Amino acid sequence: MRALAVSLGAMLLLAFGAVSAEAAFPGRNGQLAFSQLVAFDTPGTSAIELVEPDGAGRRRLAACESGIACRATQPAFSPDGTTIAFASGIETGNAIGLVRPDGSLLRRLPQLTAQDIQPAWSPDGAQLVFSGPQDGGPLFDIFTTSIASPAARRLTLRAGTDDGEPAWSTRGKVAFRRQRDLYTMLPDGRALARLTFRGGADPAWSPYATKLAFERAADIHIVGADGRGLRRLTFRSGADPTWSPDGRRIAFTRLETAGGAGRSSIYTVGTDGRDLRRVASVPTGGGRELADPDWQPLSR
Repeated sequence: MRALAVSLGAMLLLAFGAVSAEAAFPGRNGQLAFSQLVAFDTPGTSAIELVEPDGAGRRRLAACESGIACRATQPAFSPDGTTIAFASGIETGNAIGLVRPDGSLLRRLPQLTAQDIQPAWSPDGAQLVFSGPQDGGPLFDIFTTSIASPAARRLTLRAGTDDGEPAWSTRGKVAFRRQRDLYTMLPDGRALARLTFRGGADPAWSPYATKLAFERAADIHIVGADGRGLRRLTFRSGADPTWSPDGRRIAFTRLETAGGAGRSSIYTVGTDGRDLRRVASVPTGGGRELADPDWQPLSR
């Protein structure tokens, strides 16, 4: 796994390398939101971008308050596709931000832990699940919060264990990474079950929660929600998977080299591994990387 770089100095979130997990919500396929990260950047250069699934209309989302430099990363669309939750890092700390895809109704929730990251929505759109440090230390736990009345509720607490990358399915289960494998639990922390035994990260639920896409050994795999039917989807590297709302495609990131130059790209591919399409790309010079794609659900 790529490491999460954490600084508790002037800027708490150094988002380069941070990953988030997602759950797809049923609907028509809308835009893709993703992060453009810059390693140890100056504030404001790590940001959220939007693009159509065919690569058209790529643009940067205005997700920082006027006059405030921030790092906006890890976007996650709400179940109705009208709001994006994201990790909002400013000088005083890191919290979860909310914004419309057109940049309107921007607001920042109160900071609930030493570093609130990796937000994902509940199926009813009333809550968020996210990762935060255990008492400010280097290991993370999973929390939930109501959007209307923000307050952190801890779901995991196991000393010496790092939990992250939560994703809340349409059937009410939360998948997450614990150490090097994937687990599921109910949104109150009960019914903990181990899903993988040979590694796994970045879990992403399919729209009807029958399957999970995830990263293992630098490629994307798919497995049934019961842990059966494992198959490999990519064979030339892949990370940060997310399902399309119609359940037919998966978006993911890939680092690649061509002619001696490195590029970080976002692709989509059919769930059968066919019809690979590049959607967005950026040269990796200066530590740039595209990450954390999430697919907007539109009403049918």
